[in-house]
Amino acid sequence: AGVPGNAPGATFDIAISEYCAPINMSNGSSNFCNDACILYDSGGPLGDYGPVETPIYTICPPNPTGCLVLDFSTYDIDCVFDGLFIYNGNSTNPADLITVIRGTGTNLEVEVPSGCATLFFQSNIAIAAGGWAMTWSCTATPCTPTIVSDCNSATAVTSLPFSGNYSTCGAGNS
Repeated sequence: AGVPGNAPGATFDIAISEYCAPINMSNGSSNFCNDACILYDSGGPLGDYGPVETPIYTICPPNPTGCLVLDFSTYDIDCVFDGLFIYNGNSTNPADLITVIRGTGTNLEVEVPSGCATLFFQSNIAIAAGGWAMTWSCTATPCTPTIVSDCNSATAVTSLPFSGNYSTCGAGNS
């Protein structure tokens, strides 16, 4: 029958894109590689993460060749006891730890050079917080991991007033 209003035998271009429903952090994985996927903490976009959580989520697209970029639009993770551990690769091998995200901030980018990332979240029994919202994308070019300051490796503020892109608790807050 054809498409109404078009000439018989006409050709059409059809674009197909990946769709990824929002994901609340739990044990699982994804092989998508576009910024259509949103990974939230277990509480989702409107709730806090819970106590005593230890989920692991791996993002590993087929045939990774470049940089996997994790974009946190917002994060709020207890700065003392909880943390989102990000590993380079598809395991939680301590030698592959890139960073631990703690504290509160916005617009944080983490580059994962292998093209695959494993996220391990750990929360204690006492304190819950707002969590995070993260998308990810892949590039065809290599990346260099960014060193992120957190509660355990904070940059000292030696004089006031202070200005700069550093934080005494959190990943790159100013």
